Order: sequence, then structure tokens, then C-alpha cells
Amino acid sequence: MDFLSPPIERTAIYKKWSSFGYFKEKPKIFEKKGRRLFRDMESYGSFWLISQRLKHIFERTDPQGFVFAACDFMQADGSRGAPYFLCDVVRTIDALDEEKSRLWIETRKNRETGEEDKRYIFSNFSNAVFRENRIRSAHIFRTPYAPVVFCDDTLRDACCGENLTGLLFVSAENL
Repeated sequence: MDFLSPPIERTAIYKKWSSFGYFKEKPKIFEKKGRRLFRDMESYGSFWLISQRLKHIFERTDPQGFVFAACDFMQADGSRGAPYFLCDVVRTIDALDEEKSRLWIETRKNRETGEEDKRYIFSNFSNAVFRENRIRSAHIFRTPYAPVVFCDDTLRDACCGENLTGLLFVSAENL
């Protein structure tokens, strides 16, 4: 897959923005001849490239958890392809119970602020236990201390029941 888009302004702070409003024009995706077809979810950096089917499931299950940017998708033969969207999980919840979870917590001094920064590191023997009272009705979220996305059974079941391709769900009990 090749992905081309206009330059992103202020990339260092994109996560602080609430949408994909920093694109100067619609992102463009070009399918390469001879490559496999796009799945319902593809990884692109810290974003996902998703099909319209998957977008509908995300919007129906947890509309406040995501932002989307429509893409111009051109197939290898030059024709317009099916709708695809850049997708980002925008909800962040500090819900991990550090005492009950099994993971490595790294702390180091931030060179810019001088304050201690914390980062969660998950390995093959990690597990994540959450404080349910902080999650409430959210079906998907990120933790502020790791680039991992967590979802509940409701969202997972909605996706698994649709024969989608490109998704992988791993139990938080055995990361």
C-alpha cells in the first residue's frame, strides 16, 4: 500500500487536536498493481485505514470514541475505489489499575518540562486490569501512558460478527 497526503502541519501536537482538521486537502490512497486488496482495517502509522463497513460499526457502537477522515482511494487501474477512511481513537482514559495489573512501568525525567513521565510497557507476560468506574460506558479508549488501544466485548463482538478482515483482538488478561 502506498499512502500519499498533503503535509501535516504541526505533527508534534496532532494528538491534542480533536479531529483530522490539519489536512489541507483530502488524503489520497493509491492501490499498487499486484498487491493484495485492502482489508477492512490497515495500519498506517498511528492511525488506522478502515473500510466503510468498519466505520459504520464504530459509529454505531461508540461514536464519541473515534474521528474519521474520508480518503480519495484510487485503484491500480485508475478507477475510484470503495470508500476508505483514516480513523483515530480519540478517547483517553487513565483507567489501568497499576497494582492489580502485571506490566512494566517506566518513569523518566522529561527533558523539556523537567517532570517525571510515565510509560506502560506490555510484554508477553503482561495483563491489564481496569478500574471499571473510570471506563463507564466507553467501548474503546487509549491509556495516556502507552500507544495501546483497548476495547470492550461489545465492540469486539460487533466487529467479529461481521466477518471483517485485518482486525486482531488480544485479551487484556494475557497481553
